[in-house]
Amino acid sequence: MKTNEIRIEIERPIKDVFEYTLEPQNKSIWCSIITEESVDTEQIGITSIYRNNLGSFKVSDYERNIFLELMSLDEKIQGSYSFRKRDDNTTELKYKKTIDHD
Repeated sequence: MKTNEIRIEIERPIKDVFEYTLEPQNKSIWCSIITEESVDTEQIGITSIYRNNLGSFKVSDYERNIFLELMSLDEKIQGSYSFRKRDDNTTELKYKKTIDHD
């Protein structure tokens, strides 16, 4: 199993960072490996499916403005985004990805 974690601070309110991160059309702007992404529902929630050039990922855990977890449909890749308010205009975003090579 291999894990990678990234933490960044963004000078925007937590609500703005959360909504921007979940919006599929924004993904290729801040994640260069993703060329295109879509989601199968308008309202994101448990079991929503994101599809991109890396595969298909189901939302496996979700709490608005706090946490989003994605699991690849073959259950080999897990990614999570957590959001923490540092102050009214600063958000810490933590991204963690785990790949199971078994």
